[in-house]
Amino acid sequence: MRDWEKSLSVLEALRERGQAVGHGRTLDTELLLPHSQSVNATLCRRARGTVVDAGCHSRPTRNRHPHARVAQHMEREWLCSLIPLTIGAVFLSFGVYGLRRASALRRTGVTAEGRIVRHDVRRDDEGATLYHPVAAWTTRDGRDCAYSSRFGRGFVGGDFGVGTSVMVQYDPENPRRFAIQGWDGATVDLVFTVLGSVITASTLVVLLVRLVAL
Repeated sequence: MRDWEKSLSVLEALRERGQAVGHGRTLDTELLLPHSQSVNATLCRRARGTVVDAGCHSRPTRNRHPHARVAQHMEREWLCSLIPLTIGAVFLSFGVYGLRRASALRRTGVTAEGRIVRHDVRRDDEGATLYHPVAAWTTRDGRDCAYSSRFGRGFVGGDFGVGTSVMVQYDPENPRRFAIQGWDGATVDLVFTVLGSVITASTLVVLLVRLVAL
């Protein structure tokens, strides 16, 4: 008898047994076991390692593509390299901006006498308290200005206490761009520029080496 004829006879037997269950009799599945086992064995032989039926026991297959693990590892390394690269770029941008600003003030800035009127107290990311002196002065065209320094320190000496006279160098077109002589130095900007350059350059070298090694 062909396979489809066997299957048809099994379905017919199931229907009859189902009707028998409906009349209160118990369904006997012993007649179906030999055929079910032969079907499961055939499916398992044809599956060749894949899970098709509950009667088939799958075996763990090895990774046939070792390059996939290498690609995942390299992807994690590339993502981790973005962290120092971002930090270096931020440091470098901050330092270059400060140096260019100081250079522009030296070229086109106007010097005026001012005084420290107060200190703005701020906290950095680590919770340290920083004091930013606020300088007040009058521009050549009669405008009164009072702005806080972009640099803060943890301690303010007597030279920059409240009421102390200071010299201010400002941009006449934008007085917010100013520097308090003796307080706003280019040292901090230079440090940020050097650190940012070293971090960015070293990270790029590592990325290039990894790219060549692929």
